[in-house]
Amino acid sequence: MMETVKAIWEDIVLYNGDSFLFVLFLAVLLVLCLVEKDKGLKTILVYLSVALIVVFMNPLYAWIAMKVDDEVYYRVWWTLPIGIGICYCVVKAAICVRNLVSKILVVVLAVIVIVINGKFVYTNTIYFKASNAYHTPQMVIDVAEAVRMENYNPKAVFPAELLPFIRQYTAEIIMPYGRNMVETRWGFSSPLYDCMEADVYVAEDIAKYAREEICVYVVLSSIKPMEGKLEDYHYTLQGLVSGYYIYMDDYCYEILKEQGYIE
Repeated sequence: MMETVKAIWEDIVLYNGDSFLFVLFLAVLLVLCLVEKDKGLKTILVYLSVALIVVFMNPLYAWIAMKVDDEVYYRVWWTLPIGIGICYCVVKAAICVRNLVSKILVVVLAVIVIVINGKFVYTNTIYFKASNAYHTPQMVIDVAEAVRMENYNPKAVFPAELLPFIRQYTAEIIMPYGRNMVETRWGFSSPLYDCMEADVYVAEDIAKYAREEICVYVVLSSIKPMEGKLEDYHYTLQGLVSGYYIYMDDYCYEILKEQGYIE
């Protein structure tokens, strides 16, 4: 049980980070509990928040939740209306003071407190200027459009770096595996994934496992070496698109042509 309590405290510290935003939120809850007259707002902002905090910090609940999924447990914090509660309290304080200068001072001080509690996120290297309306790398869109079919949802296998973006861009392309393979903690396995993520592509193995998964297309990185040729296993190179080779299974092509999906 002491380990669970320690884990709870670690989650609180990690959530709070270098700021004192959570402490500020607790102060806001106390103030609203004393001064808020609207019962509905008090229930949502104060009573519900307190209930969530109590549940989160309950060692029994924490122990059960961590056993189920320890990476989901901490997300209870995300349901706390911290931003709404603090902003509402600031607005209420500004309304309560009568002097215009005092109102401005309250707002300015609140903005300063909020700013020093955070960081300018766009200085982080994971953020970059969007190159298109979908906010996904342009190469992903190019590759996805190259394998999409007008009247049929083809199955295609992609390198791991494309998996989340392909699904973000379109649901019209079926994949033999997705994020479940990238997240190793989930314990999924696939011989096709292992072949796709090997240091060297082995054409025979990729052809075998992609065909077992009934993949119409196989998309391979052009910078990774390949042992053998997919053409020797009845795959046709459709082209090189944004650094990725796109192969089509000849057998799937014949079937789709017979069924009228391909002219």
